[in-house]
Amino acid sequence: MYRGTSGIANGLIVAELYMKMFTKNISMKGSANIPVALVTGILLVYATLLLTGWSPVIAGILFFLSPFLVVWMVYRVIRYGSYNGKELNEDEWGYSDKKKDELNMF
Repeated sequence: MYRGTSGIANGLIVAELYMKMFTKNISMKGSANIPVALVTGILLVYATLLLTGWSPVIAGILFFLSPFLVVWMVYRVIRYGSYNGKELNEDEWGYSDKKKDELNMF
């Protein structure tokens, strides 16, 4: 992607761009940021272990723990996160970032 950077650095750059583009209306307190960062880091470690084959045992442990970690992360984000975007009317169902004409569905 970018010359002179590793695959992990490219992944972090893409993740940061994604977060800036798609989460502009969501804010999280410090309590929710920690699980998101921790679970993302564990996912990167798991992917690295699988791709390199360094330690299948640790990769297996991380695979076993991953559902619990994701549930913990989702709980913390729902509990402590807040949505700062526009509220929907009764007849709206989503896509507050797009105009009706852009959806090509109506």
